Amino acid sequence: MSKHDADIMNNTVTKSNQLIEANYTSQLSEREQKIILYIVSKVQKDDEDFQTYTLSIGQFTNMMGLKRPKYEELKEITKRLLSKVIEIKREGGVLQTQWLSTAEYNEWQGTIDFTFHPKMKPFLLYLKKEFTSYKLINIMRLSGRYSIRIYELMKKWERLKKTEFSIQELRLMLGIQNKYNDYSNFRKRVLDPAKKELDEKTDISFDYEPLRKNGRSTSHIRFHIKKNQKNIPELLPDESHVINRLRENSMIKREIVKESTIHEWITWSKELWGEEFEQSLFSLVKHVESKNNINNPPGMIHVLLRDMKEEAESGMTIPPITLDESNEVIPQWFEQTKEESNVFEEPSNTTQEDLQERINRLTSNR
Repeated sequence: MSKHDADIMNNTVTKSNQLIEANYTSQLSEREQKIILYIVSKVQKDDEDFQTYTLSIGQFTNMMGLKRPKYEELKEITKRLLSKVIEIKREGGVLQTQWLSTAEYNEWQGTIDFTFHPKMKPFLLYLKKEFTSYKLINIMRLSGRYSIRIYELMKKWERLKKTEFSIQELRLMLGIQNKYNDYSNFRKRVLDPAKKELDEKTDISFDYEPLRKNGRSTSHIRFHIKKNQKNIPELLPDESHVINRLRENSMIKREIVKESTIHEWITWSKELWGEEFEQSLFSLVKHVESKNNINNPPGMIHVLLRDMKEEAESGMTIPPITLDESNEVIPQWFEQTKEESNVFEEPSNTTQEDLQERINRLTSNR
């Protein structure tokens, strides 16, 4: 794989959680899913509008492990994609829409230009909360028919480490409403192959247990999700520039912070903020460093990250950290966190000044 292809594989796919748990009215093939997700990985979650997204046929062929471009096959795939409908549950109803509006082939350039359906905007653009992100490389390695969708569903619930679906819900989300009605077939054709492939090729793995809630037959599945440590080092981007930036920090130099501690900060920050971990980690370091009344700044950073990690594991959402010009954490961050966590619990009439005082208490000596 060329360096350029490797860079693309390191792209991030970001979808709203509503889109992650959308129902597929008809099943998407492995290649159809990969084309969609390749294009989604070109969208930045802070974008305010869709662009035209170009897929290089040669690059995509290489990443798919095919020997040569198959133009006619690609044309059939994109033709089917333009007709595929998904159902997205929204407050007060359901949206039925297509993924794509157009697919335009540029034969001289060997590319395809795609445009998303405008109705997809709320689920791919300007996402600030309730979204799921993962590296494109995770799904590009998968070949099982149902592995990609199950990976996405597990990734959404990774922080909570468990989730539960009815078998009917799973069938709808996989686009196989009328297949594998017998649980033993569903387990053999869907669950077990996906479990095996995720364990071998992605950054998460799962176990599952059948539940009987409606009589004697299996009606629900409870999933237990965990990080797949054996695959994480290969999937994560190079951390050396982050470590070097931290080591250049005067406070970290002065306090002689251990390498193992820095690695732990990076790991926890990635678990908390995903692609925004670097900005949030440096904002936290800068904020703590700006406080003159902290005897052990590295220890405070460690405690704050650990506490936020524990809150995230209990199901709370920890938004990215943003600073204002005076290195104070922007109050909206604490307002959102306060609503979800006892750590920031205040009376309902809490003002922004109250919140700032609260964070000052949290970052003073404990």
